[in-house]
Amino acid sequence: MLVAANQDSANLFTDPFDMQQGIRPENPDEDPYYRGVHFGEPFRDEGNHISIRIHGTLHAVGTPEQMITITSDSPTPGIYDWNHFDFDNGTLSYCIMEYYRCFNPGNDTVISHNILRNVGECAVCFFSGQSALVKHNNISYAGHELIGMENSSPTIRNNYLGPNPDHVGIVIDGGSPEIVNNTIEGCYHGILFISPPDTPISENNTFIDNNKDIENPY
Repeated sequence: MLVAANQDSANLFTDPFDMQQGIRPENPDEDPYYRGVHFGEPFRDEGNHISIRIHGTLHAVGTPEQMITITSDSPTPGIYDWNHFDFDNGTLSYCIMEYYRCFNPGNDTVISHNILRNVGECAVCFFSGQSALVKHNNISYAGHELIGMENSSPTIRNNYLGPNPDHVGIVIDGGSPEIVNNTIEGCYHGILFISPPDTPISENNTFIDNNKDIENPY
């Protein structure tokens, strides 16, 4: 599936912040990470960038030989060509997805055997108590973290994460995630704890050539 780059016909997110255009300027009175758009990064420009939002169940399952591809239609694609990809529940499996801004699968979804790459913000993002199974994916090159979780409890298992040399493999901000048997390679931080998780499980992960494997500032 080709997503038209920088062309929208029906805005899904009309919040004034998401509708802003241009580069977010540095302002000492504002949070530099507000809503995922950092200083110096383009606003989401929802009036011109397509978002895909499925209010229901998605069943997108390819095969190893015939993977589903969701990508920009631009001949010179970039990491902000289209914005959100969200769905309430279901499965995304054996897909290649790239040149999007952020991906927020819903609660109790299954994200497996995908290639997720060249992403503007977080390649996979979880919020507010969400749980999901993320397994056997290859995730690389994001403008922020490869997998981000805020007060949520996904299971992250048997994934290959990296490279992401200027940013983080996994960011944990609270919640009760399970992070098992992953390989995290070539990231600035392998795992970054923003705040203490509740009851995390982290075991049998392999760290290769990261600037720092685990950063725990608290």
